[in-house]
Amino acid sequence: GYNNYWFDRGAGVVDDGRTSLLVDPSNGRLPEVPAGVSRQATEDGVSQRPIRFRVGGVGSDGPEDRGLAERCLLGFNTGPPVVPGGYNQNLQIFQTAD
Repeated sequence: GYNNYWFDRGAGVVDDGRTSLLVDPSNGRLPEVPAGVSRQATEDGVSQRPIRFRVGGVGSDGPEDRGLAERCLLGFNTGPPVVPGGYNQNLQIFQTAD
């Protein structure tokens, strides 16, 4: 196992315990999901390739049939909400013109 030297516990938590703050839209509510956005669990039962975790669905013939967590592209502390994990606390957040 790891000793405490290897763990990055994060800088701390805000006083009110929030893990995030919505600033856009101004009402602070999560926006509606746009039409045409793919969801992993569909109401019509049609199988789709996994996005993050694989739960049922199509067979696993190649890496594209496995979720991002299973391929180690997303870890156990990858939000939302982004919360401190045992290690790898490095984040880079950027916004493009798109």
